[in-house]
Amino acid sequence: MAAYSVVSFYDQTAPWYDRLYQDWGASVGRQSSLIAEIGVSRSWLRRATPDIAQPYGRGRILDVACGIGTQSIGLMALGFNVRGSDISPVAVQRAFSESQRLNLNPLVATDGGPSEQWCLVADMRNAFSSHRGGYDLVIAYDNCLPHLSEEDILVSLKQMYMCARPGGGCLVSVRDYIQLLTQAACAPTPALKVLGFSEKGIPIFQEPLKPEMHPYGVRCIRDKECVLYQVWRFECQKVGSGWLPLSYEVNLITTELAPVGSASVSQSLNTTLLCTRYNIISTDRIMELMRAAGFIDVERIDDPRAHQPIIIGTRPDE
Repeated sequence: MAAYSVVSFYDQTAPWYDRLYQDWGASVGRQSSLIAEIGVSRSWLRRATPDIAQPYGRGRILDVACGIGTQSIGLMALGFNVRGSDISPVAVQRAFSESQRLNLNPLVATDGGPSEQWCLVADMRNAFSSHRGGYDLVIAYDNCLPHLSEEDILVSLKQMYMCARPGGGCLVSVRDYIQLLTQAACAPTPALKVLGFSEKGIPIFQEPLKPEMHPYGVRCIRDKECVLYQVWRFECQKVGSGWLPLSYEVNLITTELAPVGSASVSQSLNTTLLCTRYNIISTDRIMELMRAAGFIDVERIDDPRAHQPIIIGTRPDE
């Protein structure tokens, strides 16, 4: 199996990661508002005033996979005290720069200590040693958990549990791999037959899944017009008479377009290929691991404002 560096992938994409969104600014506002709404509805967070038309504003939030700040920056804009970390140093610096550009709470004060940068480089598997506890809500958004093995997902969720205050919450978002695999199986003609399911709820197919293309369209990256797309290549294991998808390699590809009027039939174009890997895990299994980490009232939320299912849990009151 090929070795994949998650750090390298996000270090290289961080300078233009916002281009993966049709409108990054709108996504920042939409995702943070939904997170805040869920947090208030579960009493993890509080509104700044009783007026529902006013920003939310009260509560400490820890983002253990902040990336370039897509969720954290929006939560800051709503008035929350946000602290974040990510495994990618370049993404962390981009998040800090974006918060400064928007004049959004770029510094936080530690207990009894001086102010410091609100986001830092840290692994979610060591979140408690980096951030300590007492947070009203701990989040890990945008399908970051499936980069890890099941064992490390459980380690991370236990760390998030330790970071949350008693009565505080945990919120993660992940892809619905059962739905995605079913769609992938229906793409060929004829569609691949499902022979059964693994003990962890993953479909077993009659044949290995074929690669899939996921286009973003034309984006401006590094001041160049580029065609941006992903190719997913599945790793499947032979199980009896069928094939069980275990993981998939994401090839993120950018191809620069020639300036208008300069293209020729034989012209070479500059193409960049970046790779990372995700393990295939069901939302039901994530919920089981969240319960195993100690959270209660674990549930899945499907909201049209979210591009992925959201899974939440509460640390019990002591």
